[in-house]
Amino acid sequence: MPEYLSALEGAARVAVVGPFSGPRSAWGRLLVDSLVVAGDGVRWMLYNDGGDADLGRRRAEEIVRDGGYSAVIGHFNSRGARAALPLYRAAGIPCLLPLATEPGLTALSGGLVLRWCATDDGQVLTLLRALVAAGHTVIDVVTDGNPYMAGLASRFVTTDLDGVLIRMLLPGRVASGPRGAVVVVAVHREAALLARRLRARGFRGQLAFTDDCAVDEFAELGGSAVTGALVTTQRGGAAGRVDTAVACLASALAADPGLVGPDLIATVKEHSPVAFTAAGEPAFDGWTVTRLPLGGQAAIAA
Repeated sequence: MPEYLSALEGAARVAVVGPFSGPRSAWGRLLVDSLVVAGDGVRWMLYNDGGDADLGRRRAEEIVRDGGYSAVIGHFNSRGARAALPLYRAAGIPCLLPLATEPGLTALSGGLVLRWCATDDGQVLTLLRALVAAGHTVIDVVTDGNPYMAGLASRFVTTDLDGVLIRMLLPGRVASGPRGAVVVVAVHREAALLARRLRARGFRGQLAFTDDCAVDEFAELGGSAVTGALVTTQRGGAAGRVDTAVACLASALAADPGLVGPDLIATVKEHSPVAFTAAGEPAFDGWTVTRLPLGGQAAIAA
């Protein structure tokens, strides 16, 4: 794999896994931008998984076979992370997950993972509560069929909120009711297409999107169909989560390139402004809701 940045002699090697090409490359750019800022104290090696879970597992197998990495950072795709973490655990390689949001991932690591983002359990409740606070009592959910997104959509539908009807939006049916809303649970490019289709079929209510759409490219793809829509975002922004994870790992390894395993995890914690639970989860409430376009308005819900 290509080395992204030159490094000092004897610098630690870190595998960086993310979607550096393909439809999800806008997310991979967050990692690349963070590496530029982190500098040359670490030898960063890029592994492109294209945002695909199966390819993510194959990349993990390559990393383990190499045998020379101090740590891994990345696997934005939660299903890819789920497949990769047992491999890293068996090899004793620490893994930092900046934006993999599926609950339960840290349980797969044997103490060798730190997650830097909030999980989907909080995302679902935060977005639904924001819609309810705005007066919506009928909330439809639509997804793109992506396996991970279908699972996330089911979390919305099975959430019980008093006095609120939450249901899957059947194909061809337009959400009804003047106080209705539609939550679109999809990869950001597909979410933009779904939004355009909903508007073309006459839906004029509130659109809301999950965190895969919290990237500037989404507003460009969705155009007027998503103006004024709500989107869940990591508190402080997704880029901030990535930047912090990269910076803390870089600081720990620049100070001591020989750190590995639990000692590296402990040192990264010492360098981190974020507190972690014993399981490696961030000890904070990490979701907020913003109205599109991103950055144009302040968050509307905690």
